[in-house]
Parts: sequence; structure tokens; C-alpha cells
Amino acid sequence: MSVHLERLAALKTKAAAVRYAIEVLDSTHTPMLIDWLAGHGCKVNRGQAHKIAEAEAERRRTQRLAVLKSIS
Repeated sequence: MSVHLERLAALKTKAAAVRYAIEVLDSTHTPMLIDWLAGHGCKVNRGQAHKIAEAEAERRRTQRLAVLKSIS
């Protein structure tokens, strides 16, 4: 069993699986996340995945802006 399959199986929620996929893929692109998860046997709701990915994208934007402000 691959390390990803083991980790996905250990997660308690689909939301946690989406967050795991975001970290593994370093992407918030919803179709990519859903495809990757499906390829690892984890079916998630597209709407839920999109909301989680958008929240993470916003968090990353906020972090980048904070870094840019700190160096300017």
C-alpha cells in the first residue's frame, strides 16, 4: 500500500483528505485535487473540495501579501 493510501485511510473526514491533497500536490486547483483523490480511491464532493481549496488559496494569498509588505 502506498504512503498516500495509508494516510488517506487514516483521515477521519473528506475535508481532511482534500487538505492532504492540497499539501501533497501544492495546488488549490479543484479538478486536480478531485482527480488525484479519486485515483487514490477517495471520492469527495466537488463543492466541498472547492470551498476548502478556495479558503486555502485565500490563506496563501494573505501570507504572500504579508511577506511582501514585510520586505517593502
